[in-house]
Amino acid sequence: MTDSSLGFLVAMVGRQAAAAFNATLASHGTHPRDYAVLRALGDRPGCSQREVADALGLPPSRIVGLLDGLQEAGAIEREPDPTDRRAHRVRLTDSGRGRLNSLQERADRLEAAIVADLAPAERDELQRLLGRVSAALAREGSDATRLW
Repeated sequence: MTDSSLGFLVAMVGRQAAAAFNATLASHGTHPRDYAVLRALGDRPGCSQREVADALGLPPSRIVGLLDGLQEAGAIEREPDPTDRRAHRVRLTDSGRGRLNSLQERADRLEAAIVADLAPAERDELQRLLGRVSAALAREGSDATRLW
């Protein structure tokens, strides 16, 4: 049976892709939220905990526990912010950078497998269109844009 509802199709594809992504990360002992934090820190070395929370759309109180776990695992380090004694700066350790790189390679392989039947121009167009849909959802205030 084919459903002509675009929303339903997008939801199904999203669910399937998320399940495959979660399984890929889980097979390497990582939860998607930890991967998201590692990526945020890879893109923003030395940022504040609040900046990490903002980048991920999480309340600052939620990010503390995630950072605690990654710090205990040796993937990140925190240091006091030299300009604000109430804040901490966060960055990846060498181990954390290696973990992020390894996970990114696996994510890239999964993405390549997911879109293997598309021509490069089709992949680019799909990414562009999904970006526009995501932006529209964010403008509407959709809670669907939150990661967790």
